[in-house]
Amino acid sequence: MPKSKKTIFYGWNIVNTLFWLNAILMGTVFVFGVFFKSLEAQFNVSRSVTSSIVSAYMVAMAGVAVLGGWALDRFGPKKLVLIMGLLTGIGLLLTSQVHAVWQLFLTYSLLLALGSGATYVVSMPLVIRWFERKRGLASGITMAGVGIGQVILAPLATFFIVNFNWRVSFIVLGLLPLIVIVPLSFGLKRDPGEIGLLPDGREPAPPVAADRPPAPPPAVFSTILIFKNRSFWCITTLNFLMGVCVMMLATHIAAHATDIGFSAEQGAAVISIIGFTSIAGNFFGGVVADRAGAKATAIISAVGMAAAMIWLTAIKRLWQIDLFAVVYGLANGGIVPSAGTLYGQAFDATHIGKIMGMIYFSWAIGAALGPFIGGALFDLQGNYILAFWVAAVAMLVAAVMGALVRPRKA
Repeated sequence: MPKSKKTIFYGWNIVNTLFWLNAILMGTVFVFGVFFKSLEAQFNVSRSVTSSIVSAYMVAMAGVAVLGGWALDRFGPKKLVLIMGLLTGIGLLLTSQVHAVWQLFLTYSLLLALGSGATYVVSMPLVIRWFERKRGLASGITMAGVGIGQVILAPLATFFIVNFNWRVSFIVLGLLPLIVIVPLSFGLKRDPGEIGLLPDGREPAPPVAADRPPAPPPAVFSTILIFKNRSFWCITTLNFLMGVCVMMLATHIAAHATDIGFSAEQGAAVISIIGFTSIAGNFFGGVVADRAGAKATAIISAVGMAAAMIWLTAIKRLWQIDLFAVVYGLANGGIVPSAGTLYGQAFDATHIGKIMGMIYFSWAIGAALGPFIGGALFDLQGNYILAFWVAAVAMLVAAVMGALVRPRKA
């Protein structure tokens, strides 16, 4: 009698969808830098004003992140991701048609935030609900989508900007979520129990004896209790500082590369290298977090990002900026799955959507400040040196915050 084939755990289908959700939605946000000088020239504005487009996006995303966590728990991922794909595509298509800089704050900063702002808030709670034994690996694969998005979308957008114009490039980017994300959304499930499964790695519970008292009801979600949790404040501070560094770099690195003598294509290549190496960082960081500990992996990754930002202040040659991109990409990739695993250790998964929404709010506020700080310091000094030092110090403090996080008691 032939042996039945072992079916693939459905959680990996969830990871596949989340991978492409991050690749297209967050990948688009992280390649804004390739549009930076085109928009600056088109509307004749300063770098702080151009940076404010991203900062305004991040502020809007902060509110969307909180609402997204609530919507995930209330309505489930299928409807939420469907709406996210539609709004992201519409926002990018409308961005291609703007004729005044204030219109960008509506189409890109606001509408795109409504579409893509809850991406992380959807991704990590689903991974936490679906995986236990391989949570770090699943987190790494999921967040590797952001790197793939940078690898693919940065040169793609640059190609259309150089050979056509920035408007055509936004049209191309706007079609992707409509073609890819909307169809994939229909396969998402809230948790394994929706289809009669258990999380990866969990053993079925033993049968309950007839005379055994029933289990106590789950604890009521309390925002006050979360606010009294030291780990919550350490994690939110870590995310705030990480947002400052990550989005300052993502917004300004292409402009910085051309400022110091490299071509637009070479500037886009730096973004792609960061994206490519962050993929390796996602996988490696996820596996190491599962085996050696999430806290240590997050701390080492944060210190690595700080070291890379310090190196960036002294770069003069192409090989130096390429080396920066490799080190920064590996470290940035490693901190995401390890931090995600750390969240799962610090908080119960029952209300993780709401908790993750509050945590991601802090990342978004930091991510809003990062681009503006970079642009303002450039307008003040004529270069990004001080801005990159600010980002480096932020990541060193983030490493300390990660060290102070404590796992919840069983």
